[in-house]
Amino acid sequence: MKFGVFLPNGSNGYIPSKGSPVYLPTYQHNKAISQEAERLGLDFVLSMMKFKGFGGETGYWDAC
Repeated sequence: MKFGVFLPNGSNGYIPSKGSPVYLPTYQHNKAISQEAERLGLDFVLSMMKFKGFGGETGYWDAC
């Protein structure tokens, strides 16, 4: 069994809500998450793949 993390590289991470803070992914943030995962001995970091966001009021995953 392998353990890892999913990188929050889509706008608003994995939370499609107007009630949560707006979050835009950055290279530095994802780099820090990846380095921490490596330090903890995790086996992988997996980046989300998408071609288009959902739009709407929250702009969910419109920025990547």
